[in-house]
Amino acid sequence: MNPGYKSIKKNEDYRAVYKSGIIKNSPYFTLTYLDNNKDETRIGIAVSKKTGNSVKRNRIKRRMREIIRKNYSKIKKGFDLVIVMRDKSESLSFSELEGIFIDIIKDIGLWQE
Repeated sequence: MNPGYKSIKKNEDYRAVYKSGIIKNSPYFTLTYLDNNKDETRIGIAVSKKTGNSVKRNRIKRRMREIIRKNYSKIKKGFDLVIVMRDKSESLSFSELEGIFIDIIKDIGLWQE
């Protein structure tokens, strides 16, 4: 299944972002980003098992994947982003979560009109 954007697949790539990346927190997720010196932006989404069972975790990931797919063309190229979702994010509506994601992307300077 192609999510419509490049995703981070390898554990070593996640570790590189966690080790050297810049962290931006919100009550609903943590976004860590790092310049990847490539002409594409790759995104990884993680949800802790503490969040709930697999149904709940996958629902949270599906919602975030759709938000990213809709807005991927407006995110600056050349970065690796890792988004760690929190279980509070499930209580938000889709549009509220999308608004928070866009606000954070704009705040860190990765949004391009």
